[in-house]
Amino acid sequence: MSPEQKLQRITWKKRSSVEDLARKMACLGG
Repeated sequence: MSPEQKLQRITWKKRSSVEDLARKMACLGG
């Protein structure tokens, strides 16, 4: 796996976790 692909995977994981967090916050707020 190239470093570029690793970086993509890391950023994707971060983004998905942020979206998950936002969803949880929306659930609590709503």
